[in-house]
Amino acid sequence: GQGYRAFLNTDILIALQEYLRQYGKHQPGILAIDSPTLTLKEKPVEDEASHGMKYGLFKYLLEHQRDDQQVIIIENDLPDMDKLDYSKANVQLFTKDPGEGRYGLLNGVTS
Repeated sequence: GQGYRAFLNTDILIALQEYLRQYGKHQPGILAIDSPTLTLKEKPVEDEASHGMKYGLFKYLLEHQRDDQQVIIIENDLPDMDKLDYSKANVQLFTKDPGEGRYGLLNGVTS
């Protein structure tokens, strides 16, 4: 279904980044992904990604970090904050609450 498009595109981009790292003359050191699982949640129930798909994507990215590559993911919620080890990742939570996490993208801007 169309709900899997962003998820599949994310998988392809990760594979392309790895391929270029191994075989390319020019290697992109950064990959930015916007909401790879968001569209999966917005579709009807039969198009939703399973818990395993969301968990698997973030687990793979956390376990395959490299010093010469950076992956930035903009996501509305992180799956399994208590089950995945985010200790080696830089996680920024945007909460719209000045007392908890970050209000927004720009520090100090609250409107």
